[in-house]
Amino acid sequence: MANLVLIHGAWHGAWCWSKLAPLLIARGHRVSAPDLPGHGGDQTPYTRVTMKRYVRRVIEAVEAFDGKVVLIGHSMAGLVISQVAEQIPERVDRLVYVTAFLLANGENLLSTMQSEQGQSLAVATDNGAGLMVPDQIFNEFFYSDCSVEDRAWAKPQLVIQAALPFATPLAVSDECFGSVPRAYIHCDLDRVIPLAEQSGMVAALPCDSVAHIAAGHMAMVCEPELLASTIDQMVASSLQ
Repeated sequence: MANLVLIHGAWHGAWCWSKLAPLLIARGHRVSAPDLPGHGGDQTPYTRVTMKRYVRRVIEAVEAFDGKVVLIGHSMAGLVISQVAEQIPERVDRLVYVTAFLLANGENLLSTMQSEQGQSLAVATDNGAGLMVPDQIFNEFFYSDCSVEDRAWAKPQLVIQAALPFATPLAVSDECFGSVPRAYIHCDLDRVIPLAEQSGMVAALPCDSVAHIAAGHMAMVCEPELLASTIDQMVASSLQ
C-alpha cells in the first residue's frame, strides 16, 4: 500500500484520472488527484497561473498524507513533480513519469516543444497568455486511440492552458531532485510525445525503473487497467 498523488497534464484536470484512481484504490493504495490551479474545478484565471502555483498545490496534496508519497505526473506534470521533489525531497518516495516531460535543470517545456514537431499542437490566445488545442489535434494526437465516447466526455472539460508554466525553466539539483528515485512509463503509441522523444529524455536522465505499455498519450483514459497494473508493479517493487 502506498500514498499516490496523481498530477494531470496541460489542458486537463483531475477528472482525467477518474477511470484509473478507483483501480489503484482497489489495489490497496491511498490516492489523491488534485486539480492544478486553473484546471478542472479550480477557478484561478489562466492569466494568473504560474509554475509556483502548480507546485504549491501539489505540496498541499502531499502534506495531506502521513508519511512519504509517490508522485505520478502525466505529460506537462513531469515538470511539476520534478520541481516538487526539489522542494520537499524528504516527502517523496518515488517519481513516476507517465509519458511525461523529464527535463534537466534550466530546461523549459516551451523550448523543448519548439525543438520537436510538437510546436504545432497548440495555438496561442490572449496575446500568447493562453494555449488552446485545435479539434483536429485533440482527435488525432491527444486522444488518437480513445473511443468516440471518451472524446465526447473529455473535450468539453479541457481548459485554456496558461502559457507561463511552459516558459518557466526547471530549477532542480542533484542534491534534492536527484536524490529521489524515479521511474518512467513509456506510452509507445503516443503522438504528442513520441516514443523516440520519451526515450531520449530517459537516456539523458536515467530512471531506475522503466516500463512500456501499448497506449497513446491519454493512457489513463484509454488503457486504465493496463496503466493501473503497471503503476502497481512499480510501486510494489519500490516497497520491497
